[in-house]
Amino acid sequence: NTNDINLYDDAMILYSNDIYETFNANTDPSFIVKNGRELAVLKTGKYKFYCGKHKNKYNALRAYPEGVVLPCTRNGKDSTCRFINIHKGGMTPSSAGVTWSEGCPSIPSNQWRDFIETVYRIMRYKGLKTVDFLLIDNDEMLKIIQN
Repeated sequence: NTNDINLYDDAMILYSNDIYETFNANTDPSFIVKNGRELAVLKTGKYKFYCGKHKNKYNALRAYPEGVVLPCTRNGKDSTCRFINIHKGGMTPSSAGVTWSEGCPSIPSNQWRDFIETVYRIMRYKGLKTVDFLLIDNDEMLKIIQN
């Protein structure tokens, strides 16, 4: 019943008329504060993402439009953030930054390839330029399911 950081305790669900797949995920930063800077926790809501590179290195999903300002919290205080990507995280539980996130949703490295290839394939097949990302917390999901 708590929102833990640096753990894959969230779920990423790919859902459309053609597919239903689940992946482990993290939607919190690896640390609350890093180098004196409070890190972002994206607020629940619906966001658009497009195909792009994470740090110009590998295929990921980037918030659309590029540079869009998104609502978040920083150490429990309302704030905003930019340049949020859905990207590959780490996998080694003993490392200091398991999820490799400064506030971006991340997928464990051992599931990343399946996740991103599936998303890109669906987007190409359907001719989509963006994909919706719905971030809801457990309490909200329970309300949806119960209604």
